[in-house]
Amino acid sequence: MESCAVMRGSKNGLGKKIRDHRAPQLLDIDGDSCHHLHNSSKKLCCPFERWVESLLSDLHTDHKWSADMKDGLREICSIFGIHFSRPECYIPHRWLSVLDVSLEVLRMWDALVMFYYAFLSNEDKCTYKDIVSAILQKRKVQGTGRARIKELWKELGNRSKNFTNEGKMRKVRICKKVLFEDKKTLLELHFYSAVLPMLKHYVLLFQSKDPKVHKLHDESYQVVKYNLKAMQVSAIQHYSRKTKESPVNVQLCRNVKRSSQRYRALLRDKEELNKRPYHSEKPTAGKKMAKDAIVAAAVSARRKFQKKRVESLKKLVQESYKN
Repeated sequence: MESCAVMRGSKNGLGKKIRDHRAPQLLDIDGDSCHHLHNSSKKLCCPFERWVESLLSDLHTDHKWSADMKDGLREICSIFGIHFSRPECYIPHRWLSVLDVSLEVLRMWDALVMFYYAFLSNEDKCTYKDIVSAILQKRKVQGTGRARIKELWKELGNRSKNFTNEGKMRKVRICKKVLFEDKKTLLELHFYSAVLPMLKHYVLLFQSKDPKVHKLHDESYQVVKYNLKAMQVSAIQHYSRKTKESPVNVQLCRNVKRSSQRYRALLRDKEELNKRPYHSEKPTAGKKMAKDAIVAAAVSARRKFQKKRVESLKKLVQESYKN
């Protein structure tokens, strides 16, 4: 069921009315899992502070309203032998669409670097000349192609004088992310292209016309397992920091760390019990029941941090062994 208020409203939602008037036994199985996955993936990428998303929006706006910009990028793509496609805009409420747009940007990355090199200052052009030369050499562009690219740079530089202030600021933002801080941009783009495909696979699977309810449990298990791995890595990174300043919930991380310490202590106690000579013999039913009761009591005492009770139970175990 969709997660909108019309379907899941607490007062006038469709689910509420069905339970009140038709089927009171109707179970609440939460909302649309695909929509939840879009929201959770968006939350996963929040620490990047929309670095990639703002770049995608600027590229889309830059080439949507200007035919000259689009034609210039198309010509550079043809020289490089890259299939041209106009930069698209992702859909915010279907956030996993950012994966498709990011893959297109990665595919056209060399052409974008070559295109926005035209809007740099003369000083910056000297600084980033080696990067442009490396791209031309990698793409095996010969003399005619290089001459045509230089002509395009001059044409775009002359047109930049007629840009609006908003257009000029947009070029500055794009040049910063494509040329000045390209390593950070490429790192985040590759992160998106590596992490989001599994989540996108889940959404596409359950948005198909064919019934897939028989795969819901297994696919949901894999997605949850995949997300828990990411949470474990983020928690380890948080513990390794020297300061406590972090967007992560500090109290939650402390509770997770304490629970893991308790679990390791419980495992140590179980190992010590298993090393006792009592386990080498074949236990009778009565002794086995007594041993299981003692172990269960020790586990509950460990969870409640009752150290005195644990010590008394250990003494009781030792006396039972002697007897």
